[in-house]
Order: sequence, then structure tokens, then C-alpha cells
Amino acid sequence: MDQFGRRVGLESLRGKVVLLTFLDPVCTTQCPIIAQEMKAADRLLGPRTASRVAMVAIAANPVYRSTEVLRSFDRQERLGSLSNWLFLTGTRKQLERVWAAYGIEVQVVPGGAMVAHNDIAYVLDASGRIRWILNTDPGPGSAATRASFGALFVEYLTRVLGPSS
Repeated sequence: MDQFGRRVGLESLRGKVVLLTFLDPVCTTQCPIIAQEMKAADRLLGPRTASRVAMVAIAANPVYRSTEVLRSFDRQERLGSLSNWLFLTGTRKQLERVWAAYGIEVQVVPGGAMVAHNDIAYVLDASGRIRWILNTDPGPGSAATRASFGALFVEYLTRVLGPSS
């Protein structure tokens, strides 16, 4: 389900190119950077092209995964302005199945609520097939790494969207 409690499945996104990643909604390090890069990619695409793309994150925290926590992350990162943004969650069992399907390893870090997980984004074509797998790890946090992969997202999204984008 999405951050508003509506049921969402990949089949409901057919016809759109999907940028899919996994974010910990209580993360204070890399996940906010990745979310901002997705937001930047949406702006770089422009409204016409962005309307053909779904920006999707799936909760990567087995403890903090409620819709309220996801909406809080959205408010903090100001993602509500994206009409094509979905932050998805589910039961722990549902999330574990999705994490396994996409090769996401989630590990609760002792003494804290954040989790360690892979920083990967997938670009899926309009029929739901994985076309690209991108490493979204922002690295050591330099200005160069923080500004580099929003444009990379756009490059791979437009490759899948084709020449009319």
C-alpha cells in the first residue's frame, strides 16, 4: 500500500516507466539524499515526460514501516509536490518477499532504529521488466556525489522512455 493507505501493485503501474528504490523512512543519512535525487530527476524530466514515469520507493525498515512514518518522511523531504511519487509499505512478510525478489538485504542496526540496506535503484520499462539496475549509494557525502546521480536517473529513464522523451 502507498503512503496514504491505497493498495498499489506493479501491475497498476503498467504503461509507466518506473524508477524503483528502497528507503528507510527513519534514515538520516543516505535515504534522504536518494529521495532528493529522485525529486531532482523528476524536475529534470519536466512535467510532460515525468507524467510517463512513476517514482517509487519501498520501505526498507521492518520496524518503522507504517503509513504515518512514510508520510512523515515525505513531509520532511518535501516529496508531496511530486504527483508521480509513491512510497510503499506492507506487512513485514510482504516487505520481506519484495526485498528478496529485488535482492535487498535489510539488517536492523543494533542500538538504533535505522537499518542497513543496499542502495539500489531499478528502472523498469512500461511492461514491468527490469531494464537497468543502478547503484544509488551517494558515497562519502561530497558535493560531487550528491549532485551526480539525479542526472544519471534521468539518463536511464529517458533511455527506456525512448526518443519521444
